[in-house]
Amino acid sequence: MGIEPWGGMNVASHWGGLDVRGKVVLDVGADYGTTAAFFLDQGAKAVVAVESNEEFVQRLLQMAEEREGLVVVRLHVVSKDDFRDLLCSYEPEVVKVDCEGCECALLELDDEWFSRPALYAIETHGPEQAKRDGNPFPFRDAEALHQFFLLKFQRCGYEVVKDIAESGESRILYARRGNSEG
Repeated sequence: MGIEPWGGMNVASHWGGLDVRGKVVLDVGADYGTTAAFFLDQGAKAVVAVESNEEFVQRLLQMAEEREGLVVVRLHVVSKDDFRDLLCSYEPEVVKVDCEGCECALLELDDEWFSRPALYAIETHGPEQAKRDGNPFPFRDAEALHQFFLLKFQRCGYEVVKDIAESGESRILYARRGNSEG
């Protein structure tokens, strides 16, 4: 597709470890389509691109006119209800979350709903990043958020298959349920 990655990110090294072939991907924090295009190019059946920035949404809508399988949702995700509604409406097998603090709401989601997708890829952030984007951050720091995700994944039967520190307080976690491929 040839989209210049958001912030110069190397999309393949960041999200390339996900097996999305033939799967529905929920892409929360889709920016202007960097990851959506990448997932479609990797064989995703469909990508539900969730974004709140109006400029990015307009670019995603233009892309959706040209790319089969791209669904655009204009939404500022801030609550467990937002995540539950997205999981219920689109039934994704893969959930990618990179939204500077909105990932905190995933932890409030009850385990039954949280456990529906086979694979999660989450970039966790610190309180400053969340504050900058207007998202709540109910934890004392980024490390506490990371620990709560590790506990949530364990309790819900997921295996953490990637856990790496990124720049600043960001971390990337991949977790797959049971023996799901990923």
